[in-house]
Amino acid sequence: MAAEKPIRVFLIYCKQSAIVAQIASKITGAVSGNDRIVFTQDEADRVLVLLTANVLTPPTLQMLEAVIKQDKKAEHGRLAFLYDEASWAFNCAEKKASSDAVQSTLENHEILTYRPKSEGGAATATAAEAASSDAAPPPGEAEPEAESQTVQAQMAADPSFTLPPEARRRLRR
Repeated sequence: MAAEKPIRVFLIYCKQSAIVAQIASKITGAVSGNDRIVFTQDEADRVLVLLTANVLTPPTLQMLEAVIKQDKKAEHGRLAFLYDEASWAFNCAEKKASSDAVQSTLENHEILTYRPKSEGGAATATAAEAASSDAAPPPGEAEPEAESQTVQAQMAADPSFTLPPEARRRLRR
């Protein structure tokens, strides 16, 4: 049996903030060694947006707008979102000042909470699950509400961890 092709993920985040860069590093580090997900700087199957302060300002705003435009044209949604509770507010001035397309995209996607690895070793699987999810609707279409915004997994402790089929189905609704 041939190995599955890894999911190529492009990460959009505010690189001007050292704290946000650390979060992005933790996300990419959490899936390193995982042959199912590969972070890339070019063509991507999924685009993971880390919602933090200043992400909806240039140049990351233009990256997000370009992805929204490409996905709408292709009638295919590649976007997945994580937000950091410490640096993102859903009704912030940044969001209100963004284009209608960006606001609509944010409102029509489930946005998962980023939570770093806990003291006990468990990590929130939102980074890997968001990056590998194929359930994103085309731009402008509402995504069904998932039962849970986060899924606890031992991602960092066990790179081969996979969610049970029932959990994956719930995430893809």
